[in-house]
Amino acid sequence: MRMEPGNTTTFELRYRGALETYLEPGADETQLIAALELGKIALADEVSLLDLLAIHHVSLESLIRGSRRNADVQPLLAKAIEFLAQVAAPFEMAQRGWRDIVGQLRLANEALEERVAERTAALQASELERYLMKAERLSGLGSLVAGVAHELSTPIGNCLTVSTSLMRRSSALKCRSGDRPVAPFKAFCLRRRQS
Repeated sequence: MRMEPGNTTTFELRYRGALETYLEPGADETQLIAALELGKIALADEVSLLDLLAIHHVSLESLIRGSRRNADVQPLLAKAIEFLAQVAAPFEMAQRGWRDIVGQLRLANEALEERVAERTAALQASELERYLMKAERLSGLGSLVAGVAHELSTPIGNCLTVSTSLMRRSSALKCRSGDRPVAPFKAFCLRRRQS
């Protein structure tokens, strides 16, 4: 609630009335309880602390001017300070509560950041472990494939060499045989046995 200059609100009127009642001779703790309730109302109505102080100052100044000219002002000021302290008590409690909440939020935030860091580290370690396991499996698979390829390439290469040689020699056999197919074949088989 923002106080406009020259605009008297219901709260200001209540405040001035309660302060005036408390400053009268014979006032007791009941008026201080009323002051505490006014502070709660001010807090609920979102009256700022500066506005509350301005209301107090204007009300007190008006009451002092209207009081007896010859009266000692010091006792009035002392009682006005007690009244203001009671009105401001809810603001003090709210501020302390706010500081406590901010402190708790700060601690909770630090704990949360710590948990996030721990989980991030665990996740990174887990991902690294999975990556290393996958790399190890791929390395093993690569070795296996290389071994199989080597084991297969040697016999296949030998077969290819022999078949190529046989094809060349059989071609040569066909060319030389002419009318006598059996004699060149026997000679070929004989050479094969010797080598």
